[in-house]
Amino acid sequence: MEQAQAGTLTLWSAYLPPVDYLYALSQHERVEIEIGETYAKQSYRNRCEIVGAQGLQPLSIPVKRPEGNHTPTREVLVDYSTPWARVHLGAIRAAYGKSAYFIHYYDELAGIILSGEERLWRLNARLLEFLLQILNVDTQVMYLEDYQAERAGDARAAYHPKRLRAVQGEYYQAFGERHGFVGNASGLDLLMNEGPGGLVGLTSAR
Repeated sequence: MEQAQAGTLTLWSAYLPPVDYLYALSQHERVEIEIGETYAKQSYRNRCEIVGAQGLQPLSIPVKRPEGNHTPTREVLVDYSTPWARVHLGAIRAAYGKSAYFIHYYDELAGIILSGEERLWRLNARLLEFLLQILNVDTQVMYLEDYQAERAGDARAAYHPKRLRAVQGEYYQAFGERHGFVGNASGLDLLMNEGPGGLVGLTSAR
């Protein structure tokens, strides 16, 4: 990978975020993840996309917003009234059970997802730490509890499920022969297929 850039990158919290999000994070010495903004639905905050037998498959965490539409992300709660965690793990097992690195990392991943973490941002933070440690990313990650106005290094608006961003440089995918390369997937896809060296050689689409 390229040498990390000086300065600070600002991002939203994300559930098992896409590869390009992880790549951008890895290219900076410091990243601030804001959790003070008003929670937005249909975003990566509670959603990721894996690649399975049928192609790109979205996985969403049901949430509770104690203050309704004005709830900041730091106060959003995970809704455990449905068995979403086991559904997600079943989908991950179906998609990556035969991938080279599944056996090495699935148990740790499952332990985090099944931990019963109350707040969404804390669950996201634990999963992000899991990905970064294995992918050998040593960027300093800080969490901002108060809303921050847009400023230099702000990439918050860049990552959204409806805004296609892809990484230049394809990597092996388990169902690649069936679908061709599927970009914009969760970093979990990269980890399960390529392992700790997955980010090496990728360049971010701008």
